[in-house]
Amino acid sequence: MRLTVGTGSVDATKALLNRFRLSYVIRTAAGKATFLIANPGERSGDDYPLARELPAALDGAGIGVIALRLP
Repeated sequence: MRLTVGTGSVDATKALLNRFRLSYVIRTAAGKATFLIANPGERSGDDYPLARELPAALDGAGIGVIALRLP
């Protein structure tokens, strides 16, 4: 999975992903940060409950999402 946010949202995004116990790597460039989130077992969106929960959690936390790519 790939999640891109503005650099001002990095700490809030880390906290949220840690709450879900997700493993990730961060890449930063020109005012944005992309979180490459591990998908154990390469599950599809239909088989991965977090694919449904994550967008609502990001919105609820007030995180300004630039892009979100789910399996």
